[in-house]
Amino acid sequence: MAITCPACGKVNNATVATTVCSRCGCDLALLRRMAHTSDYSLSEAVAWLREGEWERAFWLAKQSWELCHRPPSARVAFLAAAGLGAADQLLRWRRRALLDDEETNRF
Repeated sequence: MAITCPACGKVNNATVATTVCSRCGCDLALLRRMAHTSDYSLSEAVAWLREGEWERAFWLAKQSWELCHRPPSARVAFLAAAGLGAADQLLRWRRRALLDDEETNRF
């Protein structure tokens, strides 16, 4: 995942272990932790989805989305909402799932 520096706008590669922007030196540690937590929540949501635990999967996917707006989180939330029979949530999560990466917030 790319993390965009909030100070200078440089896109920094998230695979690099550094916690500062390569252009301006801005501390990106908090943004990296948020991205990591979002990834972890998403992987847990997928695991619960596979077990048929719709409520847990939905909550974790929603948490992942709130930390980092990415379509994979929305897709899992959509599937969990379908499992829950939460028709009111389906359209919201479907719209979010269809966003491409450039339309979503990136770190």
